[in-house]
Amino acid sequence: MCSETITAIATNQGQSGIGVVRISGKDAKRIGEKITKKKLKIRSAQFSYVFNKKQEPLDQAIVIYYEKPKSFTGEDIVELQVHGNKILLNKILKVTIEYGARIANPGEFTERAYINGKIDLVQAEAINELIRASSEKATEAAMSSLRGKFSSNINKIVKQIIDIRSNLEMALDFPEEHTENLPDKELEKKIEMVKGQIHKTLQDCRQGKVLREGIKIVMVGETNVGKSSLLNMLTESSTAIVTDVPGTTRDLIKEQIQIDGMPFQIIDTAGIRKSDNKIENEGIKRTISSIKKADEILLIVDVSSTINRKMKNLQRCLLKYAKKKGSVTVVYNKVDLIEGKLKIVRESAIRSGKHMYISVKHKIGTQELYRHLSERVSKYNSNETFSIGRQRHIDSLLKSLSWVNRAMLSLEAKEKEELIAEDLKCVQEELSKITGKYRSDELLGEIFSKFCVGK
Repeated sequence: MCSETITAIATNQGQSGIGVVRISGKDAKRIGEKITKKKLKIRSAQFSYVFNKKQEPLDQAIVIYYEKPKSFTGEDIVELQVHGNKILLNKILKVTIEYGARIANPGEFTERAYINGKIDLVQAEAINELIRASSEKATEAAMSSLRGKFSSNINKIVKQIIDIRSNLEMALDFPEEHTENLPDKELEKKIEMVKGQIHKTLQDCRQGKVLREGIKIVMVGETNVGKSSLLNMLTESSTAIVTDVPGTTRDLIKEQIQIDGMPFQIIDTAGIRKSDNKIENEGIKRTISSIKKADEILLIVDVSSTINRKMKNLQRCLLKYAKKKGSVTVVYNKVDLIEGKLKIVRESAIRSGKHMYISVKHKIGTQELYRHLSERVSKYNSNETFSIGRQRHIDSLLKSLSWVNRAMLSLEAKEKEELIAEDLKCVQEELSKITGKYRSDELLGEIFSKFCVGK
């Protein structure tokens, strides 16, 4: 695969001041010199015209040539910085193909950087996350991983496992010569230390996953209590249809917002009630499913209505399905309809524990709601910079923990050293899957297929 020279437009196609065409591979320099009629100098920005095969100038360009291995991909790279016109960019791309390059697959430049040892798999993923990050915290997390913080943590744990394994396996291979085998207590202490570091890395990874995907805030309640109006207010748009007709929202509506630099995924759900409509009932099923996955739940109640038995049952249902205790906040909406209480509510923006009082229509108590959401997720908004977290990282860390626990049980049961060493080998392999030192082609295909072409 890497014997072919690849090319792609590396910038978004549209109107912009600058557009970049990138060429990578053994023929990159030759193609670059063909289309510019210049002798390319290493790491030098050279002004040139770009010519087609008929020797007609297509555009002006700044051309930079990076010689292998000191380039992003580890191969020869030529980058043409031209005007950001879609027609011009595609004409130049066509010429590079006519001279022998082929269109790059999604993420192929980054994949070649990984294959050629310029970056590991976590850093490759971080590049994609950095491009797609939709909040300050997610951007910081991606940069942390790109700098190698997460990979460094994994590599340190792997090194500790290798040290333990080498001691155990030395004793197995040369029992008569190796008289300094680790005592059980010291071995247990070292494995416990590895377990603690994996557990801490798992926690950080889960925090990073939340930063990447957004904290899931699910709004639930009966029909016509103001869930859709609240969604529109939080997103500052008319995302959801708002009418007086009950059951307008039939499906989940998801929107991304930021509060204090933190990403939130706000989910408006179908109003929960008895209905003969199959579509509405499917929406209610999806509401229950989203409750189980929510980080925080806002139970929206019409404060002007009597809290009936059905509403109390709904609250008990939320507490049952919520994935963590204390994640449900009751939000009483339409406080402007409480006769004689509007002035009091407006002045104090009433908030009492996990019960909030607002009016979406009159913007009463809404700033308090913003602050409440920010406080609820303050643990994610600390000064500490987390690395990106993907589900595959979490899965490998969980499997690693299970193998560590198995090794500790083997040690307690006075099992043979080779069984403990084999368990630790499995821990090492699982951790190495994260950085890509232990990999499969299927995994690489899945990861790089999600990149944009040109990166």
